Amino acid sequence: MADDFDDLLLAIRRVFPTSRFTPLGESEVAALLAEYPGAPDHYLAFLRRVGAGCLGDGHFMIYDGLCEPGDFFDPDTAAQLDGILFFGDNFSGWMVGFDTRTDWRIVGVESSIPEPDPEQAQTIRDFIAQRIVTSESA
Repeated sequence: MADDFDDLLLAIRRVFPTSRFTPLGESEVAALLAEYPGAPDHYLAFLRRVGAGCLGDGHFMIYDGLCEPGDFFDPDTAAQLDGILFFGDNFSGWMVGFDTRTDWRIVGVESSIPEPDPEQAQTIRDFIAQRIVTSESA
């Protein structure tokens, strides 16, 4: 089931026990959807069930909403990234978001080389699951 996050929540608690996530309420999700009507269902479900916050102690941050390129970059760079809506970062200059120009595909953007790079993950749940697997393998 697409919105079943029980296994993911267990994995987060096991691998990153210091994680701090706060699920968003329906009014917060509705406001987000009003501002970004195309926001993917998997993203909204993640925010409702898992929430926004920090994966471990500074491993990765999921924002409580979507951020425009102009929130992070100078006007010229932001214009080059028009259509990207960021939902998180790794606290080290790498951000992840949705490319609204390519059917809301998940992309990564390194702040020093601001070009969207497609991620393998198709959903935010898969993206976080991949981060857990990578951390377990390290």
